[in-house]
Amino acid sequence: SLPERERSAMRLHFFEDMTLKEAGRVMDVTESRVSQLVTKAIGTLQKRMTNRMRGDQVQTSQID
Repeated sequence: SLPERERSAMRLHFFEDMTLKEAGRVMDVTESRVSQLVTKAIGTLQKRMTNRMRGDQVQTSQID
């Protein structure tokens, strides 16, 4: 799973519909820091999904 601060930033911004500024107030960090945390979390999730999809393709091609 994601580190706690990245997970919190994602939850507040996307699931609680807070602006980056509002999330920053809750987390006691700057709006810029929340943006950095969200960006890092999205990158991590994208890499994980890509790796899983590539793994699924390899497994599927081995079955054929």
